[in-house]
Amino acid sequence: MASLRLPLCKLKDSKEEGLSWRMKLMISLVSGFTLLGLIVVLSLFLLGKKRKETNLSTLGNSVLQVSYATLLRATDGFSSTNLIGVGAFGSVYKGILAEDRVVVVVKALVYQFMDNGSLEEWLHPSTGTGEVTEAPKILSLIQRLNIAIDVASALDYLHNHCETPIVHCDLKPSNVLLDGDLIGHVSDFGLSRFLSEPTMSVSGNQSSSIGIRGSVGYAAPEYGMGSEVYTYGDVYSFGILLLAMLMGKRPTDYMFSDSLNLHNYVKTALPELV
Repeated sequence: MASLRLPLCKLKDSKEEGLSWRMKLMISLVSGFTLLGLIVVLSLFLLGKKRKETNLSTLGNSVLQVSYATLLRATDGFSSTNLIGVGAFGSVYKGILAEDRVVVVVKALVYQFMDNGSLEEWLHPSTGTGEVTEAPKILSLIQRLNIAIDVASALDYLHNHCETPIVHCDLKPSNVLLDGDLIGHVSDFGLSRFLSEPTMSVSGNQSSSIGIRGSVGYAAPEYGMGSEVYTYGDVYSFGILLLAMLMGKRPTDYMFSDSLNLHNYVKTALPELV
């Protein structure tokens, strides 16, 4: 104030004050995001390092989940020196994991998943009292014929188009699996036999005299009398399979006895056509 001879008060520029406040806010935000980013990166790094060190995880009852590369190293490339034995479902190897942990590795075949189960489940759905109630499985006539064609194509391939002909020996509805499109796939080759050319008899390293080949009701009658394995046995089983698909009856149904079987039942009903 000039009259009182007092110095003028210094006024702060509002623009400078506003700019300083914005800068502080910006610095705080940038620092916060930077710190958060560092924490995330550090966490991911530590997690990845831990997975790399262990390379396996424990599931349930000590079941290990490991990569194929780990198994390859553990068995020295599935070397024959680590081979313990060979079974019907695959080969068994000795493997050594990290920290000298000894494990047994089974090298088995992995097949395509069959969404619709077996043909047996469609022809004869289970009606157990303790089971979950499901919608009835019904196959139309066209679907049954298409499945029959699929099975016939599989047998034709085994008998006529393999380098060495193969006899399945156990063709039945439970060994026909259906995928998501209800396409039939022949499975379970545990009783199968290779045939030697040109006599089409069982090859020398295949036994044909141990037990009855196939399942009761579907196996060719000659097999029960000790006959050699041959492709006609599969053809007979396929015929019984067709009758079971069309009639909805098992060949072992209670209505059949020694004097009446599924084949004779259909033959009697259709004497001019069978």
